[in-house]
Amino acid sequence: MLVADRGNHRIQVFDAGGKFLKSIATHIGKQKVAPVDIVLGDNERHLYVTISAPIHRVFVYNNKGRADLVWGKPGSNLGDFRYPAAIALGTHDDVYVVDVFNSRVQVFDFSGKILATVGSWGVTPGKLFRPKGVTIREDGVIFVSDSYLGVVQVFNPDTRYQAILGNKGDIGYFDTPTGLATDGKRRLYVSEMLANRVSVLRLER
Repeated sequence: MLVADRGNHRIQVFDAGGKFLKSIATHIGKQKVAPVDIVLGDNERHLYVTISAPIHRVFVYNNKGRADLVWGKPGSNLGDFRYPAAIALGTHDDVYVVDVFNSRVQVFDFSGKILATVGSWGVTPGKLFRPKGVTIREDGVIFVSDSYLGVVQVFNPDTRYQAILGNKGDIGYFDTPTGLATDGKRRLYVSEMLANRVSVLRLER
């Protein structure tokens, strides 16, 4: 288990039982930086870590705890970031990064090559205003939470907009949805920050 220990500028690693194994300091040279989120990818050979303000980059650590690569820079062009937040692994070991203030999710291969984007700025269906969470189901379907609009949107594996989550035709609204996760039983877990809860949804399809 990996924990982004933002206030202590490190990543902590635990086994499945909660036993502490090691920590990895996050820094650029002598400057400490605060990790936001982590995903293990590239056949478990690398850790991909989002670093927010003022760095606005993704760090790629090898299994010895050394940063091999740094992706992006502050900005709005493809591959740039403005407050990178949640990060998730796709079905083909591609890496999805929520780019909050650029109102999009960027998709990279394991080496940092930009492959696609999900969403763009706006408040209509298929658009994102303040995306905060992302998860990819085993069939490649993409779920993105929008903390400002209070919804979770669904995108096809090719990143085309599909739907807004709801029930019997009504849009489902959440209280500042942030982190997302799915499991193998067609359930979606939504962290609602201001409600101090995690809601569990059963997905019909």
